[in-house]
Amino acid sequence: MMDNKWIPVTEELPPNGQKVLTYSPSTPWWFSYDREHCAVVGFYSVAHGAWLFPTNNRNASIEPTHWMPLPEAPEGKEE
Repeated sequence: MMDNKWIPVTEELPPNGQKVLTYSPSTPWWFSYDREHCAVVGFYSVAHGAWLFPTNNRNASIEPTHWMPLPEAPEGKEE
């Protein structure tokens, strides 16, 4: 099992393009019903020098303060 702990972006960024779970206290309303506890999957792009978040219509203006690796998928067959 992976020991997932929040990593401050001021200390370390994830590998370029790797999807991670991000946390930002300033996440826009359309990403969450609970602004104080919002974590969003995204990735850091060295080429853009910015965090990117897949959405249906645009990238959000999210500036994460922390990130952590995604957990591994559950074992077993997909239904």
